[in-house]
Amino acid sequence: MYTYEYYGNPLHLPKDQDRYLIKPVINMGKNLSWTTTAKIRNTHPYFDEIKPLKYGLVIKKNGKIISRLRITKFKQVFENTYSLYAEDKLAALNDSQCRPGNFQGTPEELFTWFIDNHNSQLTDEQKFIKGTVTVTDPNN
Repeated sequence: MYTYEYYGNPLHLPKDQDRYLIKPVINMGKNLSWTTTAKIRNTHPYFDEIKPLKYGLVIKKNGKIISRLRITKFKQVFENTYSLYAEDKLAALNDSQCRPGNFQGTPEELFTWFIDNHNSQLTDEQKFIKGTVTVTDPNN
């Protein structure tokens, strides 16, 4: 069973009459940015808490976190119903720009350059931390 939380508040509990989303859909895949879409009524107890572009949305499966997302679109579709669209942190790479150029060095140095470039343009919430890079290239 999938549940949604927004900054610790239950946004979608399938068996709860007051705290549920209408037709939530999760789009997931390996090496893809995960997204979710749903509709929410303005009578939802946490409706007024929703603020776009904050990574406060968490999707859990059987109580285990499977994704952290930010709501990027939140708009009214009917008189008392709003649609929301959220994407995970991988999509934050779309928020920075990288100028074309030439590079010579190891794959790890190139990856570090990309991440440092990205991180220099964005907020702490959008930054990435580089892990272990194991790719090698004899040509550099």
